Amino acid sequence: MAQPTRATPSGAEGAAPAGTKSNGAAKAVGSVQSLSARGKRTRSALVQAGRDVFEEVGLNEARVADITRRAEVAYGSFYTYFESKEELFREVLKQVTGEMFEASAVGGDAGSSPRARLEAANRRYLQAYSRNARIMGVIEEVAPYDSYTQELLRGIRALFRGRIEHGVRHQQKEGRLDPDLDPHVVAQILGGMIEQVARGSFLQGESYDEDVAVHTVTTLWSNAVGTLADE
Repeated sequence: MAQPTRATPSGAEGAAPAGTKSNGAAKAVGSVQSLSARGKRTRSALVQAGRDVFEEVGLNEARVADITRRAEVAYGSFYTYFESKEELFREVLKQVTGEMFEASAVGGDAGSSPRARLEAANRRYLQAYSRNARIMGVIEEVAPYDSYTQELLRGIRALFRGRIEHGVRHQQKEGRLDPDLDPHVVAQILGGMIEQVARGSFLQGESYDEDVAVHTVTTLWSNAVGTLADE
């Protein structure tokens, strides 16, 4: 995959060409709901095509022309919806972030026991990462060079680890976990464990069996904090 770079300077490939109404594009982007049904379909097609191209060649090598060709949209129409490929990339990231956020929470139907809820959450996280593995790989490459991407990636981790930290604090309050443990550090360690399983399996090609991974991570997690086994 191509090496990421900082945002493309104005006037270069990816930025609105001279003569286009970039302010209009910004306005359109800020008011998606005001678009016509056709406009929404066109914008959606550009987002999907952009994601496909980003996954194939990375952000640096992606070209607006390739994206519009994939979306079957006129080149100039791209700038009605987005000012640059970087702005489109950020829209793709928002969608991925939303899905990963949802994977970080499990409702009451996941099971009545703490372990069952934990296992369901771990499975959902790994499944979501698997579905988004290619774009997550691009995000990992771009993040060190782009503060916006860096913040979104940090946000995904923060929400997932925040759920863990909340659980740790609850168990400490109930007297079932060592009160001297730092909840934030515990969340970093346990969250990092499952994140590394996901990265190793889906980005680095390590062998992966979902049931084995979920069972193992859940068991290690439960044993580590000593509170999540079935009561």
